[in-house]
Amino acid sequence: MRSRFSGWLSSAITSENALGFVAVIPDIKCVSPKEGDLLSGRDPVETAKYLVRRGAPALSVVTERNHFGGSIELLRAVVGDVDVPVLRKDFITSEAQLLETAGLGAAAVLLICATTDEKTLKRLYKKSMELGLEPEVEVHT
Repeated sequence: MRSRFSGWLSSAITSENALGFVAVIPDIKCVSPKEGDLLSGRDPVETAKYLVRRGAPALSVVTERNHFGGSIELLRAVVGDVDVPVLRKDFITSEAQLLETAGLGAAAVLLICATTDEKTLKRLYKKSMELGLEPEVEVHT
């Protein structure tokens, strides 16, 4: 099953860069463990729409609840209210999370090397591609 969103995120970045701009993908993140409430009471969906109106070529929505105040409901609302690709940013460790992400209409998903072993990462990457989700892989040393 392939989504109409496959490659939409990288295309948005490439298009922005072709116009002579550095593509900046804003994060919709409600809370930071260090900084507290990042939105100062503002509505995250309205903030997402504002960022798109101001030229954001794509958005990243943090869905991790415990440390960052995100949710699946927030992802669903943002995807439904903007016409740019949306990346789900979370600690993805299962195919069920990928199915959920694709079902909500996200264009891409973050896969973090530090949160899983190599075999699982490869499986999640492959499944993302099968679902039409563009996998963005985070690596660091």
